[in-house]
Amino acid sequence: MEDGGKARYLTGAPFSVGVTLGFAGYETLKQVFLPGLTTWQSHAMSTAVVALLATVVGILVRGLLHARGAARDVTARQEVEEAVRASAEGFGAIFDQAAVGIAIQTLDGRYVRVNERLCALLGYTEDELLGRAWRDITADDDPNPDHDSLARLLAAPMGSYAADKRYIRKDGGTMWGHLTLSVQRDAHGAPRSFLAVVEDCSARVAAEADVRAAAERYRRMFEMNRAIKLVVEAATGRILDANGAACDFYGYDHAAITARRIWDINALPESEVRAAMERAEREERLSFVVPHRLASGEIRDVEVYSGPVYTNGQTVLYSIIHDVTARTRAEVALRRQATHDSLTGLPNRALLHDRMDEALRASALEGAPWLSSSSTSTASRTSTTPSGTNTAISCYGRSRAASTPRCARRTP
Repeated sequence: MEDGGKARYLTGAPFSVGVTLGFAGYETLKQVFLPGLTTWQSHAMSTAVVALLATVVGILVRGLLHARGAARDVTARQEVEEAVRASAEGFGAIFDQAAVGIAIQTLDGRYVRVNERLCALLGYTEDELLGRAWRDITADDDPNPDHDSLARLLAAPMGSYAADKRYIRKDGGTMWGHLTLSVQRDAHGAPRSFLAVVEDCSARVAAEADVRAAAERYRRMFEMNRAIKLVVEAATGRILDANGAACDFYGYDHAAITARRIWDINALPESEVRAAMERAEREERLSFVVPHRLASGEIRDVEVYSGPVYTNGQTVLYSIIHDVTARTRAEVALRRQATHDSLTGLPNRALLHDRMDEALRASALEGAPWLSSSSTSTASRTSTTPSGTNTAISCYGRSRAASTPRCARRTP
């Protein structure tokens, strides 16, 4: 070991520096102190002096290099320690000042560190929370991390567990919180503790409950209602939705009826259907009596109540449909019974008077002159004007140029 140590000092860059300095030192000594040496004495002396100086200088240079390396090691260690300290201070600031509740828990679920926000959310002081288990402040019937979930979390290097939970406040009230649980590990990767982040999500949970309630109300009012209902896209006429009553009435399943457009089931021309939809969209007219065609080909008279609803950036027509076929057929039968003879089936005087009134109204609107003729086909009726004058109204049949009877008014 000693020889090896000497060898380290007599080799390498430090020895080369020592040799150079040794030669320079020997020349100075010879000139000043040993001017009378013979040649062989000078060579022997120079060898000894150079070896001695080279060894000394090598030792000194290596000592300086070791000292410099040690100084560098100390500086690097100090830099690492400073970075660790700064990181810890940064984590502490984030932990204490975060806008969400943060806690560090042992692997069995007990709180060992909590921030101010978590204390404020739950109404406890820090001392009251420390040592408690998370099971002590959560509702029993809410989802908690089970054994399998925790096992998967502990086994996953970057895993996390998340759930909405009800937390029991100190005053006995409840708070909905969104829990995110992750694992803190030591330098060897072994689980050390849990990091729990709790965010107050009460407003979101309440809003989601309202949305679910509204969806359920709509489902009951639309899908489970026995009135026939359709939702039609105003721009395209596409049937977006149909309830069960509509499917039963038209004879299509839901997929088949929602693959159609409204003029596929409306027996009127498409142009008339579009015009009616535009009037309904502008709320100029909200009800129509129109013929609808069933899957079997049968035509039924329906009364449609339709109005615009704005949803998801588009306008849809929410339509409630009543089958009025029996009513319209009864009305037609009553009108025929009132205007035709029950024995012969021919038009009676009531129909004649009705047609005469229609003709008079049409003539007045068209500004046609009152005409008179002695045709044998003349039918007349007499009425009394407000002034008491008898006025005879005669209709002569239809002219070749007009579709309405030609009538004239004459006053005796």
